[in-house]
Amino acid sequence: MKLFHLRRSPIISEAYTYRNLAIYLLRQPARASQQDFLTLDEALQTGCARLHETGRVGELEIENLTHADLYVQAGDVVKGGWQDRALGLDFIVPHGSRRPQRMRVRTFCVERGRWHRRTGEEATNAFKSAPCLAASRELKLSIREAASQSAVWNSVDAAQEKLSRSIGSDVRAASSPTSLPLTVENDAVRRRVGGYLHAFHNLLAAGPDATGFAFAINGRINSADMYASPELFRKLWPRLLEATALEALAESTSAGMTCSTPTAKEIGDWLRRAHRGRKTKLPVTERVTLVVREGDEHISFETMDAEQPDVCVHQTILAH
Repeated sequence: MKLFHLRRSPIISEAYTYRNLAIYLLRQPARASQQDFLTLDEALQTGCARLHETGRVGELEIENLTHADLYVQAGDVVKGGWQDRALGLDFIVPHGSRRPQRMRVRTFCVERGRWHRRTGEEATNAFKSAPCLAASRELKLSIREAASQSAVWNSVDAAQEKLSRSIGSDVRAASSPTSLPLTVENDAVRRRVGGYLHAFHNLLAAGPDATGFAFAINGRINSADMYASPELFRKLWPRLLEATALEALAESTSAGMTCSTPTAKEIGDWLRRAHRGRKTKLPVTERVTLVVREGDEHISFETMDAEQPDVCVHQTILAH
């Protein structure tokens, strides 16, 4: 893997491309986390965590049943309950030997209208992970920057419309046309997005010490995510790749297939500029602080863990 090391920036790989998508692996030389976090996806799949309805659309309660701390990422999409939701904040749920064992988390509905158990699902609180995280830059901005339910609904509608246009048929589910997770599960979407997933399925073998990635769609730099350790990044990579591929599919055009690919230096310059702008610190919990850096070109969110000084658990940078 050819690497480019730019001052005050991560080490950046060359571009790996498929159709209109270019992915760059990143390795952050900063201090790495010594903690092995459990992710929400693996916790829900193994029964090590539960999500509970609270009677409010904008709030769920999460229960950590393990002896490992649980990392939850903003934009993580879960399916089930009274409505499909996207979680609104990065935060850490302490393991079961600590208090509190349950924590409330802000959520946004990604399925307009339903407020009952979906036919065929096991129980009201039987949430499952959707295949991906928030599947567009606009949806991520609606969750993280605007923190607006109406903006989230509009972003979901736009993503469904773009996917339908790209596929050439309506990809909304008849059982719940507004559900983003059910749209992602559409057979035609799965076939088309499968090409992207196959092209990049072995990408991390080229960069086993990568701690994140940046990507461009149709020649335009879109966003980047960096994590505290290669281990945490590898756990989240399948869902990150799925979301990235879905967005690339939704944005695919004939013009996008012939556009130029940004260079590693351009990616590095873009990442470096993300450290400029207005800086705000926002407490999330006693343990987690969110550092927001906002400029004309970017908005950056850094999740800091008080139990690991100088360690950024997750940084996401979104182009405006």
